[in-house]
Amino acid sequence: MKSLFRLLSCLFALIYSSALFATDTPFYDDFSSATLDSSKWLVAYRQWGGADANGGVIPQNVRVQEGKLIIEGHGDRYTGPLKGINKDRSLRADGKRVGGAIATKDYFGSGSYEVRMKVLPKFGVSSAIWTFHYQEYYPGHPEYVAKPVGAPDYYASNHEIDIEMPGRPGAAHQDISFSRALFNTWTGENDDEYRVDYNELSAPQDDGQFHTYRFDWHTGGNGETARVDFYVDGVLEGTNFEHIPTKKGRLWIAAWFPDGWAGTPDFDTDTLEVDWVRITPFNEPNDETAFESFPNFGWADADPTPAAEYFFEDFNDATLDSAKWKIAKKNWGGQVSSGESYNGGVIPENVILDNANSQLILRANGNQYTGPLRGINKDLSVRDDGKRTGSAIATAQYFASGSYSVRMKVAPVKGVCSALWTFHYQEFYPGSPEYIEKPVGGADYYAINHEIDIELPGRPLPAHENISFDYALFNTWQGENDDEYTANHTQLATGFQDDGQFHTYRFDWYTGDTNESARVEFYIDDVLEKVTFDHVPNIGGRFWISAWFPRGWAGIPDFDTADLIIDWVEIIPFNEDGDRSVPETFPNDGWADLSEYPVGVANPEPPVDPPVEPPVEPPIEAGPFSITYTVNNTGSYDINITASGDIKAMQLFNASVNDSSIVKAALDQLTSARTGKFINIDAGTYRLFMSDYAGNVNDDFILELSGGSTPEEPPVDEPPVEPPVGSGPFAVSYVENGSAFDITVQGGADLKSVQLFYADENNHSIVKASFDETVSSTQGKFTHITAGTYRLFMSDYAGNVVDDYILVIEAGGGSTPGEPPVEPPVEPPVESGPFTVSYTANEFSFDITIQASADIKAAQLFHDSAIDTSIIKASLDTVLSSTSGQFNQIPEGSYRLFISDYAGNVTDNYQLVVE
Repeated sequence: MKSLFRLLSCLFALIYSSALFATDTPFYDDFSSATLDSSKWLVAYRQWGGADANGGVIPQNVRVQEGKLIIEGHGDRYTGPLKGINKDRSLRADGKRVGGAIATKDYFGSGSYEVRMKVLPKFGVSSAIWTFHYQEYYPGHPEYVAKPVGAPDYYASNHEIDIEMPGRPGAAHQDISFSRALFNTWTGENDDEYRVDYNELSAPQDDGQFHTYRFDWHTGGNGETARVDFYVDGVLEGTNFEHIPTKKGRLWIAAWFPDGWAGTPDFDTDTLEVDWVRITPFNEPNDETAFESFPNFGWADADPTPAAEYFFEDFNDATLDSAKWKIAKKNWGGQVSSGESYNGGVIPENVILDNANSQLILRANGNQYTGPLRGINKDLSVRDDGKRTGSAIATAQYFASGSYSVRMKVAPVKGVCSALWTFHYQEFYPGSPEYIEKPVGGADYYAINHEIDIELPGRPLPAHENISFDYALFNTWQGENDDEYTANHTQLATGFQDDGQFHTYRFDWYTGDTNESARVEFYIDDVLEKVTFDHVPNIGGRFWISAWFPRGWAGIPDFDTADLIIDWVEIIPFNEDGDRSVPETFPNDGWADLSEYPVGVANPEPPVDPPVEPPVEPPIEAGPFSITYTVNNTGSYDINITASGDIKAMQLFNASVNDSSIVKAALDQLTSARTGKFINIDAGTYRLFMSDYAGNVNDDFILELSGGSTPEEPPVDEPPVEPPVGSGPFAVSYVENGSAFDITVQGGADLKSVQLFYADENNHSIVKASFDETVSSTQGKFTHITAGTYRLFMSDYAGNVVDDYILVIEAGGGSTPGEPPVEPPVEPPVESGPFTVSYTANEFSFDITIQASADIKAAQLFHDSAIDTSIIKASLDTVLSSTSGQFNQIPEGSYRLFISDYAGNVTDNYQLVVE
C-alpha cells in the first residue's frame, strides 16, 4: 500500500508539473520589500528528520522585518499558540521544536552560493543552507536500485550540498559546538552515496554577528574538477571531492530541529536572521536539468491554518501572483463512461490576464468551440476536443469565517456556471474513526466537504428547467450526501445578472462566536438575497472562482466561447471562535505548474461580440447627492443616485410647466443603503426629491433626459433661495372629514411641490409625497389625515420655499403653526395605515408577513438601531398574493419597514421589534 501511494503521488507530481524553472541567470535578494518576494521564494510547510524528532517547519515562523529575513525556532520551553505538524500534516499538541524554512522557486546548478546571515545561537536547532533535488524511482524503472534506504518500495536520488551549524568533531552526537560546522555532499540517501565533513572553523559563529557563508559548486567539465569549496567570511574552510551533485536544485535556508545531533533545544524562542542571498551561476557542462518527483508538495499553500489578514487582489500586476493564486487543472462534474467525463474540466490555458484593464478573464468553451485547446478527463487524459472546457482559480491560502466579495461580470450564456465558493475536502476510509457508510462513497470512502457556493444561472426548483439569470444557487455544505447540504434556489431581488454589467457578489460566513449564530448571508450589489442557517461549514478552505460546465443544470452550452471577467476580489476575515483548521486529504492535487501561469496581455481577443455597455453620463453633484444615468437598449433611461448618508426618501416628478405630478414615489431598486435606481424612465424633464438619514435634503434638482445629453442644471429663472422663516405666500387649513382630516394648501403662485411629514420627537418620516387631490395650479389637498403633529414642505414656481411649517391637527378646527409636542416613545402599532404587519417564529428565525389594502408596489426591510440603519431586504422574499407577502428567515432584532402600494399609500417608518 505504501508503494501504491508513493506511485500515485509521483504520477500526480509529474502530471501537474512541466519543465522545472531551471535558470542560468544570477540571483540576488536583500529582503528590502515589506514582505517575502513570492516571485523568488517558496515557504515550506513540512516535517522531516524523524517521526518524533520535531514539529516540522511552518510558514508562521517566517517573516521579513526591517530589511532582514527572520526565521524563528521554538525550543522545548515554548508555550505559545503555534502548533507544529507531523509528516502527514496533522497538527501536533504543541509548538515545541518547530522551525521555519524557505527555498528558491527557481532551480540552479553549478555556481557560487552566498548567504549573509546571523545563526540562531542556541543548541538543538540547525542553522542551515543547502541545495536540494529529489527523485524517487520504483521497481521496474531503469534507475531503480535495491538499496537499504527505501527498498523494496523505492530508490531515492537526492542531490544536495549542506552547510549546517552547530557541528561536532565526528559522527557521535557529542562535543557539539558553534566552532564547528557540517559540510556535506549527497547524491543519494544510502551510506555509500554521501559524504559528511566535520569541520573546525576559524572562529565561533554564535557571536551575534552577521557572517557570509558560501559554497562554490563545480559539477566539472572543460578542465574543471568536480568539487565543492566551503567558505566562511571569505576564508576557505573545506573542500569535498566525493558524491558531488550534478542535478540543478533549489536553494534552501532554514532553522530546523534535528534528532539530537545539534544538541538539546533548552530554550523558548530565538531567530536566524538573513541580510542577503546571492547566487552566481557557473553554467558548467556537467550541470543536469531533471524533473523532481514532488516539486509542488510541502509548501505554505498546503497549510490549512485560516489566514487572519485582509486579502485584496485587483489583477494589476504583469503576472498572476502564485503566492496568492493557484490555477486549477482538473475535472469534476460527472462521468459519461469510465474513461470519459461529461465536460473537459478546467485548464490553465483558459485563464487570461488582461493588463490593459487590470482584469482576470476566466474563459469557457461551449459546444460550438472548434479551436486548438483540448480538455482533460477526470483521469487527466487529454480529450479529442476543447468543448465544455472552462477555467478556475483558487487562493493559495485557506480562509474561514469572513466576508468574501468578487466584483465580476458573469459569463452571460447558459450551460456554463459562473461560480464562487469556499472548499475544504477530506476522505476517510473503512477502519478510520471518522468513516461512515453513506450513499455517496458507500463502502469505499466517506467524504466531508465544507463548502459555500454562489452559482449562476439558477432555477426555481431542483428540476433542471426554467433556468434563468434572475435565479441563483446559494448553497452550504458539510458533506456530499442529501442530509449534509442545503441548496437554496433563489429568485434575485437585484434582477437578471446577464446584463453585461459588473456586479459585486458577496457572502458573509459566520462560523459562530459569542452571541453570534452560525449562518451565511448572500448579497448581490450589497442587497441581501438570502440567509441560511443550515449545514453552515466551520472548516477553513480555499476560495475558488470559476467558469465551469455542470451536467445539465445550468442549461445547454450552445455557444462558442464566453468569458467571466473579474475586476477585483476581497476577503475580510472575521476570525471567529467557530473557525476550525484541518488538513485536507489532497491539498496539492489538481493544480497547474508555475510555467503554465498566464503572462499579462495588453488586449485579449474577445470571445464573441461582448454585451455593449450603455453610455454613462458623468456624475452630477447635487449637494451631498450624486446622480448619473445610462441609456438602455429600448431608448429609456436608468437614473442612479448615490447619497452621503443612508437613503431616506427618493421621489421623481415631472418638471414641465403644465405637469409637476409624481412619476415614482420610491426607488425601483435599492442597491445598497446609500445607492439606488429609477428604472426605465422615458426621455423628458424631471425633478428629484432626495433625502437621507444624515439630514441632507435636495428638493429642486432638475434632470433633463433626452438623446443621451448631459443633465442640465436647474433653469436660470429658478435661482436657489433661502427658505423664509414664516409660511410666506402659503396658507394652510384643515377640516374634519369623518374620523380624519383634510389639509388644504393654498399658494400665492403655481405650486411646485408639497409634502407632508410626521413631526414628533421619534418620527420624522414622510406621510405623503404629493397631494391626494389637486384643486388648481395653486391649491391642493391631503385627505384622510389622522390627528397629530406634522411638518409641511412647500415650494412654488415663484421660488418660494417653506421647509419647516409645523401643523398640529386636533378636533375642533384649524390651528396656527407651533412647536411639535414632546411625545414619549411607544411600541409600534399592529396597524400601519392601510398596512398590517405580523410575524411568526421558525426554528432559528422569523417570517414577517405584510398585508396591504391595495396591490403592493414596494416593501423593504431596514435595520433600526442607533448604529445601523442599513437595508436588509430590497424586496419581499415570498409574494403570497398581489396584496400580501413575506420577508423570510429574519433573526431577532429591531427593524424599520418601508411599504407602498399602487393606491398611493406609503409608510416609511414602521418600526418592528422581532423577538
